[in-house]
Amino acid sequence: MPPIDTDILSIKYERIFVGNASDELLGECADLFSQHYGRWSSTHPKAPYGPIRMSVNRLRGYLPGKDAWIATARLENGVLIGYALAALFQKRACQISWVTQLVVHRDYRHRLVGSTILNSVWGFSNHFAWGIASANPYAIRALEKATRRRCDTKAILRSRRAVGKVLVQIPYLRNRPFRLSRSESIIDTDFHQDLSGIPEITPWPLGRINEGEEWLAVTFHDQKKLQWTPSELQRFMDMSGSIQREAYERMSAGNPQAHHAWAKPENAEGELDYLLGVIKAEPGARVLDFGCGGGRHSLALAKRGYHVTGVDFSQTALGSARLAAEKEGSPGSVEFIEADCRSVELNKQFNVGICLYDVIGSFPDDESNTHILKKLAQHVVSGGWIVFSVMSFDFIRSRAKYVCNSSNIQMKLDAIKASTLMQSSGEIFNPDCILLDTETHIVYRKEMFDEGSRLPTELIVRDRRYTMGELRRMCTSSGLTVEVCGFVKAGNFSLASENDQTPTKEILVIARKGLI
Repeated sequence: MPPIDTDILSIKYERIFVGNASDELLGECADLFSQHYGRWSSTHPKAPYGPIRMSVNRLRGYLPGKDAWIATARLENGVLIGYALAALFQKRACQISWVTQLVVHRDYRHRLVGSTILNSVWGFSNHFAWGIASANPYAIRALEKATRRRCDTKAILRSRRAVGKVLVQIPYLRNRPFRLSRSESIIDTDFHQDLSGIPEITPWPLGRINEGEEWLAVTFHDQKKLQWTPSELQRFMDMSGSIQREAYERMSAGNPQAHHAWAKPENAEGELDYLLGVIKAEPGARVLDFGCGGGRHSLALAKRGYHVTGVDFSQTALGSARLAAEKEGSPGSVEFIEADCRSVELNKQFNVGICLYDVIGSFPDDESNTHILKKLAQHVVSGGWIVFSVMSFDFIRSRAKYVCNSSNIQMKLDAIKASTLMQSSGEIFNPDCILLDTETHIVYRKEMFDEGSRLPTELIVRDRRYTMGELRRMCTSSGLTVEVCGFVKAGNFSLASENDQTPTKEILVIARKGLI
C-alpha cells in the first residue's frame, strides 16, 4: 500500500451508484474494512480478538435495493481511506436514507472524514430521515454532523413504524430485536465486536449497549438544525466542491439543449456569426472548445469547416455531443475529449480557443478559474484568439435579495430555499434562490437533483461572478490583450460593448495571445 498522505485537504470524495460499482472497488472496500474496522470480542467462537474480515460477496449484501450507493474518500495518490455504503428507501411519500456500513482508516478518524463521507452521500437532502446502526459512538456523531441534527430517542420513538419498515429491507438488520424507549434506541445484531478500545462519550442519549448490540441512530428532517463551527462549514463547502462534477453531470442528464433557453443550438449560430466576424478565422482553422458540454458550438463550427477539439469533464454531456456528431455530417472535423480544463495537456496548438457560458467562474476560487484561462491560452498559437464568457457580478448584485459576508454565511445559507434550477431550466439567476457574498463575489445555491436513477440529493453549488475590471486583470496575468469586453445576451453577442453600462447576465471577452 502506498504511504499515507497526511494532508487532510487532499482528500477527494466521490459517490458511485451500485450499478457502476466494480469488483475492484468492492475489493478495495473489503480490504479497508478488514484492516481497519476492528476486532472480534473475547466471546467469538473461532477468532477471539481476531480482526473482523470482510469479503466482496458479503459486502454486496450491505447494498440492498435498487437505490444503493458507495461513497468513497481518497487521497490524491488514489489511496482509499474511507467509505460508506448507503441505500434509499421509500415509505409512502417519505424517503429514508440509511447507511449500512461506514469505515474510516484509523489514521484519519476524528478528523471529520466520516461525517464528510456521509454528507457526500446525502448532500443537503430533504429526506424524511437518515439512519445508521453502529456500536461506535463516533459513527453516530458523524451522522449528527452530516445531517446537522441530534439523535433524539423521542423523535425515533414517534417514527417507530417508519424506521421498522426500513429495517426489514436491510438483510443484517431484518428480524433483529430492537428496543425503543424515551431513554434508549438499541438493536441486537448479534455482532460481537470488541468495544474495549472505544471511549465513552457523555452525555449519550441512546442508552447503554451490551456486547452484540448496536445503537439504532436516526435523525429527522423536521428536527432543529445544529450550527456548524467555521471549520466544519468550510470542510463541508470543500466537500461539496469536490463533488461539483456530479452537479454538472446531473444538469447534463436533464438535456439542457432541449430545456434550457440559453443552451439552444440555434443560439450558437448567431453567437458564432458575431465572433467569427471579429476574429476573422477562416474555415480550416483549428479551434479548441473548453467546457464544450453537449457540443453545440463545436458542432456548429465543424459544420462551417473548422477542425474542432471539444474538452469537458462531464461524461454525460460528452456522450450527447458524440451522438450528435455521429448524426451530423460536416465539412470540418470534431473530436471530444474527457478531461479537466484546469490541467488538460493536448500536445498540439490551435488558432482559436473558446470557453463559453461560465466554465470560467464555475469554481469558487480564482486560482482554478485562472488556471482554465491560462491552460486555454497555452494551447493557442502566438497571435491566436481567445474568446470566453462569464457570469456578471454587477447583474446579480443589482438583483440580489440575500447577501452575506464571510462571518454570516451559514445563517444566511439556511434561509435560502433549495431549487431545481440547474436541472430544470438552467436559469440560475433567480434572486429567491441565491446567496451572494459581496466580499468574494461568490454565489451560493442549494440545488436539488432527482433525474434518472441517481440518488435524489441536494448540493451546495458555488460559482464566482466577475466584473469587467477583474476579467481584464485576469487576461493580463494570462498574457492576453483584450480586444472586446462587454455585456451580452444569449444568442446575441453583437451587443458586446463597454459603452452600454446596463449589466446583463453574461460578460463576453475577446482577447489575443501576445506575440512572441
